Amino acid sequence: MSAVLSFFRIDAWNFVSKTGRLIPNPWTTKPRPALNLGTAEFTLVNGVYQRSQGSPVGTILGMPPSWPEE
Repeated sequence: MSAVLSFFRIDAWNFVSKTGRLIPNPWTTKPRPALNLGTAEFTLVNGVYQRSQGSPVGTILGMPPSWPEE
């Protein structure tokens, strides 16, 4: 496994406001290609994970903030 994409407390009614986290596996034998999913991403720097900011899923997919109501 080269990476994990995870979400915290996501469901069908709130996922447009949630930001995913892409966490690469530093021990993989097959690293993932460079991706720009728009999610937050953790990178390993000198043995410590650093988090970059990401956008909510609704923003990435162009969905209205009040989805599924609209």
